[in-house]
Order: sequence, then structure tokens, then C-alpha cells
Amino acid sequence: MDDKLIINILKYIEDNLYDNISIDAIAIQFYFNRFYIMRLFKKKTGLTITEYINTRRIIKSLKQLVNSNDRILKVALDNGYHSLEYYSEIFYKTMGYSPLEFRHKKINLPLVIEGDLLKAVKINQEIINSVKAIGYKTKSLSDRHVLQKK
Repeated sequence: MDDKLIINILKYIEDNLYDNISIDAIAIQFYFNRFYIMRLFKKKTGLTITEYINTRRIIKSLKQLVNSNDRILKVALDNGYHSLEYYSEIFYKTMGYSPLEFRHKKINLPLVIEGDLLKAVKINQEIINSVKAIGYKTKSLSDRHVLQKK
């Protein structure tokens, strides 16, 4: 049951990634205590729910950041962040670069998404490994996790 709950929470997060997702909203959605959900999610994925959401949003923003001339504020807003400052802070913590530095480095995006070069990819790989360990497989790290029963 715990594994199924985590899979359902991951699906819920993916479906609502750009909305204002709160732990309380997740708890209400699945009829569980917020503290139980937080502990279980951390135990199964190795990340807090907030870390997972932020990592997914940052990784989703990479393509737009690299392949467009959109202002960084627009990239932040398009990817579920309500301020440039918070997006930049989370981006730096996740990627090791500011969004502007990342854009100017002209990093090969497929390599970043599918390789092991950056912390964000390592975190994402940990999530994928956690999901695989509980009997599901994922597809497409660059677009979205598609969870399927093995």
C-alpha cells in the first residue's frame, strides 16, 4: 500500500507540477496525515516532497532556458515559480549555476538531462531508482516521468 501511495503522489505531482502544490493539498487528496506522507515520501524517494517538486520544475525549465531567448523571469513563471529570486536560488542549489550562467555556458541539454554531470540529474536518478525499486519503470527523464507497472 505504501508503494502504491508513493506512485499516486508522484503522478499527482506530475499532473499538477505547475500549480501551487502543498503538502496539505496532497494529504487531503489522499486522505492521509501530512506528517505520515512526508515521512513516507522521504523514506521511499530519499527526498522531501518540496525537494522533489523543485527538482522536477528546474529540470522542466532547462529546455526553455537553453532553447529560447525568454527572459529568466518568464522561464521561472512558466515553470511554477512565483519569483525570480526563488527560482534562481533553487536553480543554483540544484544545478550549481545561476540560470544566467547555465544559459551562457551553452551546455549540451541532452547530456545534462540524461547524463551524470550535474547534481539535478543525480537527484533525478535517485528518484528514478526509488520508483524502479518499488516495481515501476520510468520513461523520458527530459519530458516527464511516465510511471508504468513492470
